[in-house]
Amino acid sequence: MLSLTGRKNSIAQNNITAEEISEFNIFNRIVTIFLCMFFLFSVTDILNIFFPPLCPICGTFMPAGWSSVFRRGLFGWSPLLPCVNCVSLLVTPEKYICPRCGGVRKRFDFDKPDCNRCRNLIFKFRRAIVLGEYEGELRSIVLRMKTDKSGFYARTLSALLLRDRSKFLDGLFDLVVPVPIHRKRRWWRGVNSPDLIANEISRGLQIPVSLDAIKRTKETTLQFHLSDQARLQNVTGAFAINPKRMKLLKGKRILLIDDILTTGATCNEISKLLKKAGAKNITVCAIARAVGNIDNEKTPTTK
Repeated sequence: MLSLTGRKNSIAQNNITAEEISEFNIFNRIVTIFLCMFFLFSVTDILNIFFPPLCPICGTFMPAGWSSVFRRGLFGWSPLLPCVNCVSLLVTPEKYICPRCGGVRKRFDFDKPDCNRCRNLIFKFRRAIVLGEYEGELRSIVLRMKTDKSGFYARTLSALLLRDRSKFLDGLFDLVVPVPIHRKRRWWRGVNSPDLIANEISRGLQIPVSLDAIKRTKETTLQFHLSDQARLQNVTGAFAINPKRMKLLKGKRILLIDDILTTGATCNEISKLLKKAGAKNITVCAIARAVGNIDNEKTPTTK
């Protein structure tokens, strides 16, 4: 009783009313709740309350639960993965993708390890991993990516690869190597998109990347509209292994990165060189698979 009386007298002496004490307690509780939220949730979650994220492709508001795929940008944090609607336009369901050549396959090929396009072809790479066919919205985004020096689209599409094709990527490779472009084409575009994708995939898989393991020794024309024989001649002798990276390649499971896989002739030629350099195996990973004249293709049967 004495201590309680003493506290009341102390409050009275300091002219503090019961209402003021109540307000002070409420303020303390608010601060405590905010600090708990800060430590329980990420900064991204808190920012999303005040600044809802937008889809990086179509610009619509993103739903909750996207915070794990954000990256720090110029104005705080921005989403890497697009909205559900955009994903449905960009990513072909896994069962429709041929695991060997990356092409979209017919329904009767769903339970087979290849498709009618690649069944009679010989590849030097083990398999191909792609998001989908080079058409529609995916084609539009890939074309923007090719000249995007900021790497915005490369990051977004790489994040999709890491999420939607994770079972073909996680823990299966030792080194990431991008397909090089000729210095003239790099100067004209200002960027080599396979380099950007390779960096993102390397970061996501937490394995090393070698941007200069392969050198392009001659300028080549685009493969898409070339005949079978022209494709073979176009890439023959167009690449070489960097002598400084020979030890790095030996015995490695290599993930070869390209932006568009057309006929497979380019990746086949590079895979041949990587195997000669001692690589254990090569898997091709690209954003999109372009069909071209693949129905009658014979190019990847080179020895």
